[in-house]
Amino acid sequence: MFKHPNLLKTHITSQEYSVSSKFLQVFTITTLMLFGSLNTYAEENNSKTQGDYTVHYSAFPSTFLKPEIAKRYSIPRSGTTGVINISVQQKQSTGSQAVSAKVSGSAVNLLQQKNSLAFSEVKEQNAIYYLATFPYSNEEILHFNISVTTNDSTSPISVKFTKKFYKD
Repeated sequence: MFKHPNLLKTHITSQEYSVSSKFLQVFTITTLMLFGSLNTYAEENNSKTQGDYTVHYSAFPSTFLKPEIAKRYSIPRSGTTGVINISVQQKQSTGSQAVSAKVSGSAVNLLQQKNSLAFSEVKEQNAIYYLATFPYSNEEILHFNISVTTNDSTSPISVKFTKKFYKD
């Protein structure tokens, strides 16, 4: 379930709430558009905060995308192709704002076979996110190592997570 960081504050200004609400609306619409439906993969909301930046990440089978969305972003819909989605938010005095970043990473299976991820930047309204595809086998466990460097930083944010994938 999506936990909005500003909702955890005890006091927020109406301006902060307005900007955060707009981000939440755009993020929700983008997520629903990409996923096409809510399921166990979409229910996960993973993020990592470092300083003023929060990196949101998710990985899911490409078959979860509606055909028209997959076609728009040149993503093959296959029972053995996954998609990783990364977005970066910067905390500001008026709330959070999507920011551009350099995103790179890899997916490594239990046999230590490494697959480099080639991320493409997507900009829509107030949202910026990065998509990459990767192959997987049925019941394969993948360890993701992602590096995110914002345009105004030299220190990357390192994101690591593990996920098990099933062939559709």
